[in-house]
Amino acid sequence: ETMPMVTEVFSMVDYAINAGELLPIGTIADHREFRHLLILAITDIIMSDFEVDWDRNDPTEGRQADVFNAMVRYLKATPKGPINLISTNYDITLESRLYYRFQDSNIAKQVDLGYDWRSVAGKVQTRASKPELRVLKLHGSLDTLHCPYCGHVYFNPYGTIAWQAFRIDSDEDNMCECNDRDILGVHIVSMSLVRDIRDANLLSVWRSALETLRTANEGVIIGYSMPQEDLAIRSLLMRAYHGAGKKKPKIIIVQHGDKAKPAYISLFPNAKYFDQGLEQYLIKKGFLSDTSQSSKVIKKAK
Repeated sequence: ETMPMVTEVFSMVDYAINAGELLPIGTIADHREFRHLLILAITDIIMSDFEVDWDRNDPTEGRQADVFNAMVRYLKATPKGPINLISTNYDITLESRLYYRFQDSNIAKQVDLGYDWRSVAGKVQTRASKPELRVLKLHGSLDTLHCPYCGHVYFNPYGTIAWQAFRIDSDEDNMCECNDRDILGVHIVSMSLVRDIRDANLLSVWRSALETLRTANEGVIIGYSMPQEDLAIRSLLMRAYHGAGKKKPKIIIVQHGDKAKPAYISLFPNAKYFDQGLEQYLIKKGFLSDTSQSSKVIKKAK
């Protein structure tokens, strides 16, 4: 209970590095190494929770699986154009299910990540011009690895590959085509309030996210609490909304509770705010059965 939040630690270290100041943990080189180890630690924790194996005999976990599957169906039911998924999550639980619908040879033509990428075989794949699925991970992802030499990102649509960055031995599985000197690194942005994103791939993702939001007919924002300190995403949403011209997109906010409502309404005055959570929203949209109503029917029958 007395330990600081990880975001606080990241922010302090990032601020010290950017300002050229020293915390009582050593030299600037020590600060950078400490920050690198923090990112690896966070990656390790997230990877350990990635393989979702719900226990269907447990009512709570069984319901979580139902909600997750309903969310996948909801995304697949996009009426017009590609499925556009913009996420701040590192994990790949949701989008990995969406990748299954594509054949291996068609992934590069049908999926847009917001940047050119290398396949696990090393071949550079250019961005899809007319994708069926657009997945824009604003803070990086566990199914990618980054090369500090050529700047390319390796992408594996079938699962996480971030663990390759932890290996001591180097081989073709954790090295880039462009060099034989250093292993590939994780491709995530730290949980910091002092973010300084310079990676060209992630900058391209943010620019693509802005254009995708700006030109959308409808935007559904799920589970994002709109914290005041997250200025980058607030700015992204504001610029996209007001850059849409006279015909503003329809905005739907899905939250559990109304704590974030004032912040959202200040940005999107005409937004529809649904405060009963994702499960109830999916029930309302017809993608999930209402267990509470089922239980009432059963009780009445008894």
